[in-house]
Amino acid sequence: MKNLPFSSKSEISAYAKSFETPFYLYDQETVKAQCNQLKASFSWAEGFQNYFAVKATPNPHILSIIKEQVILAG
Repeated sequence: MKNLPFSSKSEISAYAKSFETPFYLYDQETVKAQCNQLKASFSWAEGFQNYFAVKATPNPHILSIIKEQVILAG
């Protein structure tokens, strides 16, 4: 298992006791890095535009991060 930089196993266990399940923890920096990696992977294709299926992740906070990355990437 990959070591998580933002939480320890005991912290995640405490989250599970504090919040209703299921819940998801997202690492904002990883989401941004993945967006940038996708954009870089298709940099050879002029005019490439990725379309994100909102129903895949309807979380408005995640969507705003993705939108921000698309705007910053130009």
